[in-house]
Amino acid sequence: MLFRSLMLNYTPWSWVSASLRAERAQTQTATDESITWQYVAGLEFFPVPYIEVRPEYRLVETDDYRFGQATLQVHLFY
Repeated sequence: MLFRSLMLNYTPWSWVSASLRAERAQTQTATDESITWQYVAGLEFFPVPYIEVRPEYRLVETDDYRFGQATLQVHLFY
């Protein structure tokens, strides 16, 4: 398997950070080769101390299909 990734981050303030990421994975068997691309855009947001909110959108493309998925993670620190 061959995997490549490129990521850009921007942090205008200490409580918010934006990121863009492109990933490419290639797998190969004796008879087939498959390439998967993923594009991810997200934020890391600290609305109050000890709580982090991470909204994210991911687009996945293969030779057979394409789909997008929005997710939301909430992290609590203590």
